[in-house]
Amino acid sequence: MLAIRKSSFSFLQFILTVAIFFASALLIFVLRGRDRTGLPMPYVVDKNFFDVYPELQRLQLRIKISRREYLDLPTGLILSQNVPEAQTVFPHDSLRLVINQPRPFLKMPNLIRASLEQAKASLTRIPYRNRTYSLKIESIAKVYTDEFSHQTIITQFPPPNELVGLENSVYLLIALNSPKTKKEQTKPINRKGSSNRKAIDQNRLVNQKKIPALIGQNLGIAAYFFYHAGIDYRIRGFQLPSDSSQNGILHKIAKTNKGKYLLDVYHSPRESYAHNSYERVELKLGSKGVCTVRKLLKGSNSSQEEQIVFSAYHYEPREKVELLFYLSSPSLIQTVCGKKTVYTKFFGKRKFKAKAS
Repeated sequence: MLAIRKSSFSFLQFILTVAIFFASALLIFVLRGRDRTGLPMPYVVDKNFFDVYPELQRLQLRIKISRREYLDLPTGLILSQNVPEAQTVFPHDSLRLVINQPRPFLKMPNLIRASLEQAKASLTRIPYRNRTYSLKIESIAKVYTDEFSHQTIITQFPPPNELVGLENSVYLLIALNSPKTKKEQTKPINRKGSSNRKAIDQNRLVNQKKIPALIGQNLGIAAYFFYHAGIDYRIRGFQLPSDSSQNGILHKIAKTNKGKYLLDVYHSPRESYAHNSYERVELKLGSKGVCTVRKLLKGSNSSQEEQIVFSAYHYEPREKVELLFYLSSPSLIQTVCGKKTVYTKFFGKRKFKAKAS
């Protein structure tokens, strides 16, 4: 009988040891799987969803939305949140919001490399809850380039898969192929210098005539225009917009004696119009070669994993430039001049301001 009791006790000890082992392993797995650089959860109730959405994206939370329909309250007003203010949150944590949504939030379709006709068709039939809605095209810029098919979309704003409201407008850049001889058509464009310089210069000349039409266009669209046109520009200054829809829009363009274009842009601090979330940064260029500033998206649903922010073809060594770029998810900004990377910085994890007491 004593032997049986000892055997039972040993078996229970074994079960308890195994349970403790698996519990410890699970705890280690959970702790290792979490980002140790957690951030405090902001208080977002009584704020507009569009205003806080970019910041919540940067926290990389999995947002679940419940909808209420109150016609006497603003569209997008956050009514409640399930995660308390100041609680530490980590990437991929769940956050449930209750939002006043008498009008829908639409997912921006991917229009890149589509024809203008296809883009217009996509924008007139965006599905949401067994219904279709449409978004208005505010401005279309065109650039002569042979790096995209004729009359196809090079880039768009808002970016693909961004959540937008019915009041949001769409900005597009379309490729135009310049007429060439058969001999010229066989030579690819090389930004580092090639025998096809004549074709590049021809494109540059015709593209200069299209620059005045960029007034009223989104800055991100303009950045792609100047990149493909091979034309230098700098941001000269900023002006406070009259409303949030103007944030990031060009309102003046001037040309210097050296052929460089200077842009004035509508821009406001993040606190004013956060749903158009822009980052402003000053950086130094390199010493030789074409400089290109790119945004490498991290943790984004966008199909554009790399986006052009700025380009410079003629510049002073170590010249300082001021940039403004749209940011709705964690991104790496990288500047390459020639073959040398001269600047790298990660943008995205920002602390929220504490709620006023």
